[in-house]
Amino acid sequence: MATTDVIFARKTMMSSLCDKMMEIERMIAAGNIDSKTTRAHADAMSVMLIAIPHLFPPSSNQWKRDVNQDPVAETLASPDLWTSFPDFYRQAAAAARAASALSRADKAEDIKTYARELRIGCDTCHALYLEEP
Repeated sequence: MATTDVIFARKTMMSSLCDKMMEIERMIAAGNIDSKTTRAHADAMSVMLIAIPHLFPPSSNQWKRDVNQDPVAETLASPDLWTSFPDFYRQAAAAARAASALSRADKAEDIKTYARELRIGCDTCHALYLEEP
């Protein structure tokens, strides 16, 4: 697989993760939680989060500041991700566990707790390993 293909694949997966998380958070904010939808989204997210580190091969360490790149192939992954790959892998695994717990929650308070834990995991990983354009 070409490096541009793997970058596109991970960007697509991250977009899907973001969409699912945003829908869960919208339901929580509106006070109208559909536990079936939440569980389905969280289950899918847990699988994606297990897979996501495998979409960061060393050859895809190509972030460049202030370069006009193809939006499909450009990466915002920080070079720090590869120098701290074991931590990145742990971050993804922890988020996958939080998503898995969310996928089994049925009470509104549990859904809120696990969704908050998952959001914190996502935000922490992005703070560490996502570069701003």
